[in-house]
Amino acid sequence: MGFGLILGSFLFFTAQTSGATFGMAKNIEIKADESLSSNAYRLGNIVSVSGEISEDLFVLSKRFDFSGQVSGDLSVASGEIRISPKSLVLGDVRVGGGSVELGGEIVGDLIVLGGRVVVLPGAKISGDVVLAGGSILVSESKINGTVHLLGGQIFFDGQVENGPVYAKSDFVSLGENAHFAESFEHIGRTKAEVISEKTFGGSYVFTQREGLSYETGILLGALDFLGWIGILLISLIIFSLFKDATENVLRVTTENLPKVFLVSLGIMILGPIFVFLLALTFFGLPLALIAAGILLTLVMFAYAGTGILFGYLITKKFFATKDFSWKSVVLGVTVLFFIRYIPWLGTFIFVLLFLFALGGISIYLGRLLKKTSV
Repeated sequence: MGFGLILGSFLFFTAQTSGATFGMAKNIEIKADESLSSNAYRLGNIVSVSGEISEDLFVLSKRFDFSGQVSGDLSVASGEIRISPKSLVLGDVRVGGGSVELGGEIVGDLIVLGGRVVVLPGAKISGDVVLAGGSILVSESKINGTVHLLGGQIFFDGQVENGPVYAKSDFVSLGENAHFAESFEHIGRTKAEVISEKTFGGSYVFTQREGLSYETGILLGALDFLGWIGILLISLIIFSLFKDATENVLRVTTENLPKVFLVSLGIMILGPIFVFLLALTFFGLPLALIAAGILLTLVMFAYAGTGILFGYLITKKFFATKDFSWKSVVLGVTVLFFIRYIPWLGTFIFVLLFLFALGGISIYLGRLLKKTSV
């Protein structure tokens, strides 16, 4: 089964809802002396299950505590998940959460998506395992199947008795009790840290990953997000302070797109040449600095105006309302932020909108100067 298919199955509930029990409340508890003979669906702030579920259990909550028994599959989406060492699941377990602690016995497969994933000491998993998280800690436990590990940091001190291991991480540390009966394939920046010589019963195959480290990727992602916030704030400030001028620029831009495009190309090509030629002369140097400042200001306003223009076009094209408000600005900047990640096409759309914005601003300022000089 492919890795993508395994992860996708986490999002798909296959159980039939006929005869199922549904529960929704702030706090939900299925006590140890309770038993449910059908599929159970529970939605709440805190969900605690200590009883027995004879079929499948589905939970959506802020916090989930489980120490009971499920004869079918267990599927959970929660901010905080704890499956105690006393628990027993005879089917598959699919859980996703910010923090996941898991113990007990699982007869089927295990799929875990979380920011922090911990497999508690004594855990026993008979099927295949997929663990994906920012940090993964596997204590002394036993796994009898194929294992996929994907994380920023992986600490593994358990035993994989039957099946290969596939790990993708820049940091892998294998404890004294770690043992892998079959092959261990690792993709990362550095080789795994190994304490015991008896760790690998099969082969250890390491492939050095080229590209950014996990920490660098997170940092660049955070900076990109902050950049989006900055552009959004600047766009909203421009729209609030110069609302009438912004709407006039948008009308000028959309009334004759070919003309606007040609004007912007002329500015981008001839502008730097003009500044360079001025800078070659002694008396033209101050003028060159002024011209460079004007050109840079136009480019900055056009960059900020790209999202505004995109929101204006979306509003006019796809929405019944013709009013252009701050909501359209937020929509345009946000959608454009995500479109940039589409290879080639995203860059093309952004550059095209930027050129239209630059040409529109330039034509509007030209008309404005012409009126004031008359």
